[in-house]
Formats: sequence, C-alpha cells, structure tokens
Amino acid sequence: MYRVVVTPAEDAPAERTSAPTWQFEAEHGRITSGDIECHDGDPQNCATSGGRDVSGLTRPESRVDVDVQVPHDGTDLAGILYGSRGVPGSQALYADDSHVTDITYPATLLPTYRGRVDVPVELTAGAHPCRCGARARMRTVCCPGVMWRSTGST
Repeated sequence: MYRVVVTPAEDAPAERTSAPTWQFEAEHGRITSGDIECHDGDPQNCATSGGRDVSGLTRPESRVDVDVQVPHDGTDLAGILYGSRGVPGSQALYADDSHVTDITYPATLLPTYRGRVDVPVELTAGAHPCRCGARARMRTVCCPGVMWRSTGST
C-alpha cells in the first residue's frame, strides 16, 4: 500500500505524519449469514493474514459487523479487501445503522484473488458500529478484511 501526501511548496521540508490505522480481520467481526473459510496456508489461495476469509455473503441478510473507535471528528477511510468470482460485486456500507454508501467492487479472477476499495466515511470521535452487507439486488463478494484509517481531516 502507498500513501501520497501533497503539500504546498515551502522552504522548510514537509513534516511527515502518520494517521492512526486499525485493521480488522473480517472473520473476527460479527458474521450474519456467511461462512469462515480456512485456507490452511495454501499459497494458491492468496489468503490474508490468519489464512481465513469470510465467504458466502450471498443472501440479503448477509453482513459483517465491526466496531470502530475513532480518535477525532473527520473523514476516515474504510479500506475493504475483497474477492469475487470473475464478476463485479457490490455491498452497502453502514455506520451507526445509517447507510453511508453502496460499494462497487471490480471483478477479480477468483474469490481468493484480492482487490481493495477505499471508502471515505465521515465520523465523529468515539465508538461506531459499522457493517458491510448486502442490499436488494446486490451481487456480494468474499470479504477477508477491513482496514480503517483515520485521515486526520476535519
């Protein structure tokens, strides 16, 4: 992963900052109508850390819930790792039980091949329940992990 910071030209060198990052393995979230698939270290499966993925998120009630602790008000990024069966997929992202956005995932060759989509989310400081899940007529995908990054903007 790369992070690019653009700053105005100045005589002094730019100060390097690092935003707080939280990473959640989807299999450690609260899974509704989905399965945990174990890859047992098979390198052909391109598994994320822990060697497990959440799969079977194909029903309207399918979802993965995680709790996020945000250090300050502003825009955060939810980075969602995913895999599909050679076709685009989609899920809805919710924070505090409110619909944030629908996420469109470009196709990957197989569910075990990974893509990542970053979604900006406006949140206040504090704890927030967040979830990725299906909505009507959505083609859902494998969801191995969620990375949450506080961007520090207000």
